[in-house]
Parts: sequence; C-alpha cells; structure tokens
Amino acid sequence: MRKFYDFIRRGEFRVAVCKNCGKKIWPPSEFCCDCFFATSLEKIETTGTLIECTTSHIYDSEDLYGVVDMQGIKLIGSVSGNTVPGTKVRMVECGIRESGCLFYHFDTCIRQSSC
Repeated sequence: MRKFYDFIRRGEFRVAVCKNCGKKIWPPSEFCCDCFFATSLEKIETTGTLIECTTSHIYDSEDLYGVVDMQGIKLIGSVSGNTVPGTKVRMVECGIRESGCLFYHFDTCIRQSSC
C-alpha cells in the first residue's frame, strides 16, 4: 500500500474502504477481505475513544501509550492529556519515524477546542 505510506509521510491518516460493500479495512489492503473488490484510501473522522492506557518505562521515559478505537479501527499510539479509559481523543499527528516505524499521537478532546 504505497499510497497509504505516502499519505502517512504527509501526516494524513487514511483507511482502506471497499468500493463495493463500504467495509473499512484495517490494516489497509488493496482488496476487501469480505467481497474481494478493490479498495480506496479515504479520510475518516480522527476522533475516537481511549480504550486503555499505560505508561512506558523503557529508557527511563514516562511516555503514555494507549489503544484508541476510531470508528472500529483500533490503533496504538502516544497519548497526551487525561488518560482515563472512555475519554474522547483526537489524532493530532501521524507519520513515519526515521527508523521506518509508523506513529500516531492522540490528545484528549478536553485540551482541544472541539472533538
């Protein structure tokens, strides 16, 4: 999914959506796993619900990471703000690190003007 990586490099999150049945496919694929039709990469609302959160103690850091459900798409990313499960969050950044790893960063809607 070269196009997916091109979007992520530009900080734009997309999800594969089936052109036939409309199913959201995650992780992205060029073909629907239900009806085998082609997919297209579409923008979706980047707000979601924090399902779980934990503190990373790797390398003496205190970074917070969580699992976020965005319209049925579950992502793991770093989280800022209130980290109580059930909190509404918005993806504020995504991209590819120099190491080649994808990253997603979420912030709580309370700290933003709207969500």
